[in-house]
Amino acid sequence: MKTYLFLFVVFFFTSYSVFSQSVFTSVDSDREVIVQFKSDSYTLPSNKFSGTIDEFQFKSQSLRTLLQENNVEEISQLIPGFTQEDRVKISRTGEQVTISDWSNYFLLRMQTTQNREELINYLNNEEDVLLAEPNKQLQLFTIPDDEFFYRQWYLKNDGTSAQGNGTIGADIRAPEAWDITTGESDVKVAIVDWGIDSHTEFSSRLSGDPTSYAAHGTTIAGIIGATGNNSAGIAGIAWNVGLINADWGDEATGGTIYDAVLAIERAFNYGAYILNNSWGDPEYFTILRRVFADAYKLNIISIASMGNDYQQQIQNYPAAFQQGMIAVGGTDNNDIVSPFSTIGNWIDVSAPGGHDWPPSEDDIYSTYVGNSYNYSFGTLERMLCLNSPSKIQLC
Repeated sequence: MKTYLFLFVVFFFTSYSVFSQSVFTSVDSDREVIVQFKSDSYTLPSNKFSGTIDEFQFKSQSLRTLLQENNVEEISQLIPGFTQEDRVKISRTGEQVTISDWSNYFLLRMQTTQNREELINYLNNEEDVLLAEPNKQLQLFTIPDDEFFYRQWYLKNDGTSAQGNGTIGADIRAPEAWDITTGESDVKVAIVDWGIDSHTEFSSRLSGDPTSYAAHGTTIAGIIGATGNNSAGIAGIAWNVGLINADWGDEATGGTIYDAVLAIERAFNYGAYILNNSWGDPEYFTILRRVFADAYKLNIISIASMGNDYQQQIQNYPAAFQQGMIAVGGTDNNDIVSPFSTIGNWIDVSAPGGHDWPPSEDDIYSTYVGNSYNYSFGTLERMLCLNSPSKIQLC
């Protein structure tokens, strides 16, 4: 069994949202509902995965009437074309596992935002409905924003003014780890985010969805995998690692739970070993829990931000799902909890994240849109050792 030593980082930002690629796009989450029907309660339109109520056949007339009376104008299969055969997967370490049955999950779109909560309550009391939850726009956490290696205190803190006069050694000891490895291209990290802008620091190792002009994901990609030891720019923590763009929406409009589920499912298909989730929401959603449960079954590592709620104990999900998640909080360049970091006993690890607004030398320096660089602040995860494909521990 191949052994990896993997240095990894997660960066979390106070701008908020989530993304999509499906039969129809989630355009207004406030008038959308995610529902799980019983498998024998409906028939899809001929040769289609979405349509109007009239194009679907429902066994229950009361269910059809309920959807009509609440002005549901369109229905789309959440993961188009998903079948029972698609449930059987081979995990990253070679085991055969059975993931969730996504074939009977649908996105309902109402004409208006009115009465959505009533519709959800009615649906959850319908015999042919197993689950109904609101679609919701999720929130990204803070985006504050190797000739510049001297600015990267989180990798090697010298306590200089160029690094915000922090504490010597308050870093992740990256140079010591680089003596062992700088990452491997077949270990792929999926960045579930607004997208990643093309940048000379990682473009040759970037795969997945088409790139897009997004600052948030671009900053994260640079921290994880900017090309190191090339006399230019900055060094990523694992500069030979593969990067996957799992794009869940447009930076201007944000994304939803629906979009996030689809992006994560695509990341599975792109060959992700690790999911980076720099976003969250304080409300628990079963649909999100299930897709991360699938990742866990597939031996894919899921890392998520605790959040940036300024030392309040707020359970942001997916970090607060706990089992199968690595929840990350932030520290500053003096090894003290960052002022913005969310706290709580479900945290797994704290790591360099910077200090606070406005971004400056004591924050995180990384790649930025337009093939440039900038300071950011958020939650940066400490080094992790992946000693085998199924075990993680701190270095």
